[in-house]
Amino acid sequence: MVEKFSNSLNNNEGTNFETLKAKKPLKEEDIEKEIISFFDKNLEILLPIFIRLDRWSNIDSSEIIKKLKITDEHVRLLGADYRIKITLGGRHVIHDGSTGSIVHLLDINDFLALAYAHAHIRVDSRKQDDKISNNIPHRYYLKSHKRYLCANDFGIRFWSDEQRKMIDGDPTNASGYVEALKLQIERILENIGILANYLYEDTRNEAKKELTSENGTQFIINNKRDDSVLEERTLNMLSKKIITILSTNKKDKELVFTSIPRFTMDDLSYFDFYKIAEKYGFISDDPFNDYKNFYPHRHKLQWLFSIPTEQEKNESTLKYIYSNFHQKPMIITSFSYTDIRLGGAYLPSVINSISHDVHEILAHRAIENETEEVKKCFEKYRWNEWNEGSDIFYFDYELYDLIKHIGTKDIEKVLDPKGSDVRRILKDINKH
Repeated sequence: MVEKFSNSLNNNEGTNFETLKAKKPLKEEDIEKEIISFFDKNLEILLPIFIRLDRWSNIDSSEIIKKLKITDEHVRLLGADYRIKITLGGRHVIHDGSTGSIVHLLDINDFLALAYAHAHIRVDSRKQDDKISNNIPHRYYLKSHKRYLCANDFGIRFWSDEQRKMIDGDPTNASGYVEALKLQIERILENIGILANYLYEDTRNEAKKELTSENGTQFIINNKRDDSVLEERTLNMLSKKIITILSTNKKDKELVFTSIPRFTMDDLSYFDFYKIAEKYGFISDDPFNDYKNFYPHRHKLQWLFSIPTEQEKNESTLKYIYSNFHQKPMIITSFSYTDIRLGGAYLPSVINSISHDVHEILAHRAIENETEEVKKCFEKYRWNEWNEGSDIFYFDYELYDLIKHIGTKDIEKVLDPKGSDVRRILKDINKH
C-alpha cells in the first residue's frame, strides 16, 4: 500500500516533500555500495534463484515474485502500467495494463532490482486534500539515505543531446534509477556466473558421487528424470559452495562484488574512448600532431591493464587483472597469470579494439580542423554500410590516411563512392 504522509511528518524524517535537488546527490559508487550490501545480506535467498537461471534450468517467474516478495507499487517502478496478477491456476504474473497482456520480457536483473526496491524504497504520495505542491503526486523515499530520490541523483540525471550534457531528471519517475540498480546487479551476477561456471564440472562430479553413495549403486543417467535429479543436486551443492567461498574468502568476495565484467570492455562508449585518449596522453592542443603521433604512442594502451602483485592476490582463488581505466579488477578465470603477462588471447584483442577507437577519435579531431576540400572528400568516400558494394569495411582513419597520401584531386582515380577496398589500396601504397 502506498503510504500517505503530511508535510510535518516528512520534515521530521529529514527531507521535505518539495525538496527536488539534493545537497549531496547520489553517485554511481553509492548505488554500487547499496547493491553490494543487498547481495551480501540476501545471498542465501538470491543465489539459488540465480544459479538455476544461469544454468538454463526452468524456474517459474511466479516463484521469483513470491520469494522476493515483489509488490504492485514496486513493479510500477519499471516505468510502465504494470501490476501483479494471480491467474486462475494460482500463478503470480506481471500484467501490463496498457496492452492487457502478461509481461514475458523481464529478466532476473529486473526482478532483483524490484526486490531491492521492495526492501529499500518507500513510495509516498500526497493526501488528496493537501494543497501544497499538488503537482508532485508522489516521491520515492530512500530508507538507507533517509531522504527522497532527487532530480540530481545518479540514475535520475540523464544525457541531453540538445544541451550536450547531463541534466537533472524527474524525481517522480524512478525508472532511470531502477536501470542504474539493474546495471550493478548485472555486473555482480556476471561475476557470480563466472565463479559458478568455474566450479560447475567438479561440483557435478561430486553430486554424482553423492547420489551413488546414497543409492548404493553407480548413479547412471538413463533418462531426462535422472539428469534432472543430478542437475538439481548439483545446483544445490553449487549454491552452498559459492556461499561458503564468499563467506570465508574475503578476497574472492571482494572480487565478485567489485569487479567489472569482461563485457564492460566491449561496451565502452565514444566518451569512454575520448577519456582514454586524454588519460594516456594522446590528446593535446594540436590535433594534427596528435594524429601524427598515434603510432609512436600506441604502446601506452598496454597501461590499460596491470597484473596484481602476489600481495594483492592475497589468497584469492579467482584469477584477475586490473582495468586501470576503470580502477577496478576484472575476473578472467580461464587464463593463467603467465598467459596474461605474455598477452594471452584476451588482452591483445581488447587493446587492439580500443586502439582502433582511439585512432578514430584522433582522426576525427584532425579532420574537423582540415580544409573544406578535405572534409568534403572525407564525407564523400566515408564507409557507409548502406551503400551498395560497401561491404568491404574500413576505418575513418584509414580513409583519412589515404586522402593525406594521395590528395583530394587524385583520390577519385582509386576510389569509388559506392565502395572500395581502402585498406588494400593503403597497403599497396605503403609497399612502394
